[in-house]
Amino acid sequence: MKEKMIALSTKPIAKVAEARARKNRKAKLKLAAAKKKAQSVANSSEMSESMKLKSISKALRSDDKGGKNYVVSKKGGSARGGKGSVMVDKRMKNDKRGMERAAKKRKGGKQGGMTGGKKRRNHK
Repeated sequence: MKEKMIALSTKPIAKVAEARARKNRKAKLKLAAAKKKAQSVANSSEMSESMKLKSISKALRSDDKGGKNYVVSKKGGSARGGKGSVMVDKRMKNDKRGMERAAKKRKGGKQGGMTGGKKRRNHK
């Protein structure tokens, strides 16, 4: 019984497996289209080598969707949103900015390492 449960728990969830398959299929189609375009560019004679290289790299570059657009509501009623936009208030925007600043601060300078004086670090 225990082996059966372990076998079931290790099996991936159907929805997750389907989503991964869709993602892989989409990536393969995109790659195939880019390869086809690169091949046609490489075979064309009217372009210079540098132009060919530039257009091939552009074809292979992935076009990622832009991030969320934050719409800040003001005193005179709510602003118009739209697809891909998130309504936020002034405080939320301020908090987000603070979080980003803190993350940037953490990222810069020495990372990890030992803190405190030498005596404190070597206490026994």
